[in-house]
Amino acid sequence: MILAGGSARRLGGRDKPAITVGGIPLLDRVRAACAHATRVIVVGPEQQGGPVAALAAGLRQLDEAAGTAGAAVAAGPTGAGAGPGVGAVALLAADLPLLTAGALDALAGALPDHDGALYVDGTGRQQLLCGMWRIGALRERLAGADPDGMPLRRLVAGLRIAELTNQAEPWFDCDTPEQLAEAERRLRA
Repeated sequence: MILAGGSARRLGGRDKPAITVGGIPLLDRVRAACAHATRVIVVGPEQQGGPVAALAAGLRQLDEAAGTAGAAVAAGPTGAGAGPGVGAVALLAADLPLLTAGALDALAGALPDHDGALYVDGTGRQQLLCGMWRIGALRERLAGADPDGMPLRRLVAGLRIAELTNQAEPWFDCDTPEQLAEAERRLRA
């Protein structure tokens, strides 16, 4: 599940998933990292020329009506978007230009002994929008809860979480012009 909403205030309100880094839109970079996924769900508003216009066949779009990750999880991978036989879901921001299939494989490899796996940055901060979760664990957390106002941090609180590190920083996101420039620099290197 790729979360492609948000106001992108620090980028002047631009359609962030459509911004190109290294000549490729941010959303397309994240989708490419999800090449092994059974299904890809993009959550975000329909915008002219934005994520919906760029969706390829086989992707599903959910409107970002509720505006929180908890609501997106309830509507997507734990609800109607799950599909049969899907046991885990990656929750990813749409602005992760350094994310790779290998980074997602590492998260999946940590799931057998945990409810979820995510990356932590150099300061030890959990990168919640660069993680993978067991759908059963998320469903249990959502049972009887109102997901509409539930932040992701509260949704996963108390779950057994594997914390991974990766020097390539697959969680590196682009919220500012400076971060976009840094992503360009890293991809050129």
